[in-house]
Amino acid sequence: MKIHSKAGKIAIFSLVFLIFLLPPLFNRANPEAVFSGWTFPLHQLILFFLSIFLLFIHESLIPDIKTNRYFLSYKIIFPSVFCSCLLLGFSFLINGLAILISQDSIQQKIEIPSDFTDWLFCSLTFIFSAFYEETIYRFYLPEALMDFCKFENKRKLQKALFCIIELLTALIFAFSHSYAGIFSVINALPAHIILRLCYKKTNSIYAGFISHFIYNMSLMILMSGF
Repeated sequence: MKIHSKAGKIAIFSLVFLIFLLPPLFNRANPEAVFSGWTFPLHQLILFFLSIFLLFIHESLIPDIKTNRYFLSYKIIFPSVFCSCLLLGFSFLINGLAILISQDSIQQKIEIPSDFTDWLFCSLTFIFSAFYEETIYRFYLPEALMDFCKFENKRKLQKALFCIIELLTALIFAFSHSYAGIFSVINALPAHIILRLCYKKTNSIYAGFISHFIYNMSLMILMSGF
């Protein structure tokens, strides 16, 4: 099942935006709810399957990837490690600023998993949510909008629109973290830029997905004592 008509793509985009992208922008701030417990991530599982569906029906927007013997190292391993370090670096910088200003960290009430089941649910939560966010914010939202804004013989207009789309996507992702407080919004902005650049450089979401997962797990463990 692949959607080829522009009307069909617009209809799907509208549904995704209204149901999945718009609600997080209006969530009430509640930092204490962040990582406060670990249960089976049913909601994240649904979003994970939505991601797979969007990738499948928008296959034409995915760039062709040339694989060779260096593909795993230079398109997945090196970019994911490099991006993970950048994400953690920016996060600690902003977290330090948050503590300095308000005596509070970006993430609060972080509960380290206590047994195998908790670790399993924690890992699944981060896997599903990282894959969903990389698909929806780094691939689907900007690439679908750019696909709608393609104009022949109007390169300057198209380039300006593409820049606006990149900025808009970054802001939507950043403010989707408003439930965790203003410093989480500030932290999410450079995180999106790093992961979006990772997507553009590798032509896939996989390096960004791995770094996103590593970042979430590392931050949970490192920040649990704050």
